[in-house]
Formats: sequence, C-alpha cells, structure tokens
Amino acid sequence: MKKDINQITFCGLISALSVALMFLSTIFCYSSLIGAACCGYLNLIVAKETKISRAFCSYFIVITLASLFVARKSILINYAIFNGIYPIVETKISNIKNISLRFVFKFLIFSLCSLIIINFNLFILGLNNMPTKQVQILGYVSMFAWCFCFDFFLQDIKNLYITKIRPQLLKQLN
Repeated sequence: MKKDINQITFCGLISALSVALMFLSTIFCYSSLIGAACCGYLNLIVAKETKISRAFCSYFIVITLASLFVARKSILINYAIFNGIYPIVETKISNIKNISLRFVFKFLIFSLCSLIIINFNLFILGLNNMPTKQVQILGYVSMFAWCFCFDFFLQDIKNLYITKIRPQLLKQLN
C-alpha cells in the first residue's frame, strides 16, 4: 500500500515538473522541441520506476494540464503525439530480441508520428497556408530525423539512469 502511494506521488511530481517545463519552454522562441523532449525524458523515468499504467496516467495528466497552461500548442502537440508516448512504448519495444524487427517498429512509429505532427502543425494550427511540396517533404524529413535523434539520446539517458543515477539514489535511500 505504501509503495503504491509513493509511486502515485512520484507520478504526480513528475507530471507537475513536466507541465512546468512545457510552460517555461513557451518563454523561449525555439525551444518547443527541446521542452517536449525533456518532458519525454521525465516520462521515461516514470515508465522505468512505476507500472506502465501509471506512466500512461502521468502522460494524460501532463497533456490535460498543459492544454490549460501552455500557450504554444505546438509544444503540446509534439509531446502528445511523439515525445510523451514514445518513452513508454520504447520500454516495450526494447524487450524485442530481434534487432531488425525492433528497427522496423521504430521506423514505422517515427514515420507515422512525423506525418501526423507535420500535418497537424501545418494545416490544423495554420502555421503555413498551403506550403509547397518541397516544404512539406523537408518538414517530414526533419521531423523524422528529430525522432531518430530523440531515440538516440533516449537510449543514452536510459543507460545513464540505469547504470549511474539510480544505483546512487538507491544507495542514498538505504
């Protein structure tokens, strides 16, 4: 019972920190991808330390609160479609033994997320009125490259957290 309460409290704290980071990233002009990525990295810690269902709960809490407090909706869109959900899904994808199958899953997720994010930002939010095909293709390629960079850094941060940070925290708690 006490462990469940501690995990729920931990999820609430990380959710509040994520919303605060998204709010602060609206102050700086070019930080929409970085703010959403930092919140995604925090979501990775929630997925590693608690149950997957609690990580999804934290993800939906962040989306709900950020939709109320974050002025730039592109930050929220990037978090909701890719940066928030991918760390949770990646914990399950990393369990796949076949490396080529794992790469195919990541490629499909990156492609789908890139298409959704670019189309949502261009057409629904109206950031560009009818862009040319070259601009659309450049947007898809750059978002796809962002997804791979996010995954690369996510693997590094996950390894750093598991090998260095978490053992030191557990040693301090005991």
